[in-house]
Amino acid sequence: MAAPDLCWHNGWDMIRAVTFDCALTLLDVNWQPDLEVCLAAEELGLEFDQQLGRELFGRLYMGRQRQLMASSFAGQDEYVNFWVELGEDWCAGLELPDKGLEVMQRFDDRIYGPNSSIVRLYDDVLPCLDTLREQGIPLGVISNWDRSLERVLNAAGIADRFETISASMVVGSEKPDTEIFELTLSRMGLKPSEVLHVGDNPLDDGEGARRAGIRSVIIDRSRSESEGSVIHHMSELMARI
Repeated sequence: MAAPDLCWHNGWDMIRAVTFDCALTLLDVNWQPDLEVCLAAEELGLEFDQQLGRELFGRLYMGRQRQLMASSFAGQDEYVNFWVELGEDWCAGLELPDKGLEVMQRFDDRIYGPNSSIVRLYDDVLPCLDTLREQGIPLGVISNWDRSLERVLNAAGIADRFETISASMVVGSEKPDTEIFELTLSRMGLKPSEVLHVGDNPLDDGEGARRAGIRSVIIDRSRSESEGSVIHHMSELMARI
């Protein structure tokens, strides 16, 4: 689907806030939970075949996506229990000692700790966020993500830049549905015409925002230059607001 057309100079003085998608917009995410759980277990001294460990965790994790969504929506305790039970079943499946809790605690630290290797902040993001905030423009995040979204943004060092963070598995609505956009507008106390949404997905971010009455910009860093409503670098956004 092509990105929706956008006239940069028509009504941009009405923009009062900017919202962003997360993965491939703000962050480059290297999400390999099957590898991370194996590395976490090895750090605890557990011995097993890593390939078998990755295959088993992948099957368990992918087979429980509905439970993950339900636990994320239900609350933090249920969400934590989901991961602990997953770790326990993984250890049992590999006939490892009953250390599911310890494995998942180490797994958690590898993902969300100060040395996290799963998230990388794009070089053009921080200057953009700081410039917009200096201009007094409130910022938000609207992402198809689970309850860990704020922790991921915190691991990248940018969670404090946003006034509101909306994760689909917490609010119960997933882009391109309009509800998650409308909820964010309500939290920010703004009208659709006062918000610009930036994301990488023409359907979820472009069409989803349009359905909610919000203008959108698609970022595609693989391009060499910007065209219409598609930009190749966050500096383009700063130049046009």
